[in-house]
Amino acid sequence: PIPGSRTLIGDIELIADRTEARRRVEALGAAHRRVALLDPDVDVVGWAHNLYRWLHEYSGSVDPLVVVPPPPVGLGVAVNDRLAKAAAPRP
Repeated sequence: PIPGSRTLIGDIELIADRTEARRRVEALGAAHRRVALLDPDVDVVGWAHNLYRWLHEYSGSVDPLVVVPPPPVGLGVAVNDRLAKAAAPRP
């Protein structure tokens, strides 16, 4: 798992559809939740290179973080695996 990821952000929601993710962020914002959308305009190499930094940037400032993951192809499979582990329910 991502070192320390379970304490960085309260919840991480993975939503593959960008439109649905934006709707979710709007709904949570309307409910006065501190929410953010992580949907960077980078290729999968950019995702792999920046994932930990992005999670740390949102640390303690949002709950939840809504993430539009990269396509699950090639390196995207590994990035999605890390995101899924970070988003897994906490005991």
